[in-house]
Amino acid sequence: MSVFINLAKSPIEDAIHSVAVKKSNPKDWAYLHVKIDDVANAPQSGDVERALVQKFVGLEMEVFNFAEQREIMMIADNRSRQAMSVFNRAIFDRVGGGALKLVANDLTEKGMEQVSKILGRLVPEGDSAVRVSLARMSRPSNCILILDDDPMVLKTMEFALKGFGYVGTTAVPNEFLAMYKEYAPNIVFVDIHLKGFKGTNIVNAIRRQFDPQAYAVMISADATKDTVMSVRECGAKGYIVKPVSRDAIYVQIMKAPTFVSKAATA
Repeated sequence: MSVFINLAKSPIEDAIHSVAVKKSNPKDWAYLHVKIDDVANAPQSGDVERALVQKFVGLEMEVFNFAEQREIMMIADNRSRQAMSVFNRAIFDRVGGGALKLVANDLTEKGMEQVSKILGRLVPEGDSAVRVSLARMSRPSNCILILDDDPMVLKTMEFALKGFGYVGTTAVPNEFLAMYKEYAPNIVFVDIHLKGFKGTNIVNAIRRQFDPQAYAVMISADATKDTVMSVRECGAKGYIVKPVSRDAIYVQIMKAPTFVSKAATA
């Protein structure tokens, strides 16, 4: 058995990112949501968490404990269809007694709608970073944004990527930032050497200010050691050299953890 219990101060962002990654193969994952009624003699969330982990021994799963809201979410490997069977049996057997409300499903369309509502309710007011992650998780398909001041690069990349979801392009950094906030992309491609701007600074600002989970790939005709080092330092995950090729683009999008394949969106 492998159980990951998230001990972060605020597990909501980790739960959202975990679901966003796993929804690429929705039938392979199941979730169990537990809400503890605020009534006399109701168990504490930590006690419920431990009891569930012991009850579901043998499942490969992650556990997210939202103690303040008295809720728990478990996400389990369902490739053998064992997780849904165990979760449904737990609901039928009223595991934990009447103080617990349990809901289970896989991460296909209906399940994702339920998860989006559950986790959306738990996002703190005014937490724009988590809202960006939630929007990305809740969207059934991909969004890809490209920032480059070379019109030919924008056209080439837009044509290569248009079959994978919404593709937004711009040569203006401020417009790109506005688009990022609006669309919560799965992956972005950013030119390093923009007129009057450094693409690495833009990526760094995105990761620091409103999306720590941003998945960025840098673009440049410059493949020097210093350039490669600047890519790593800004937190970008990849690098492609101009003139860009379709193969290089496809390699990068397939590495993005929240990228949804065509099979998954069908």
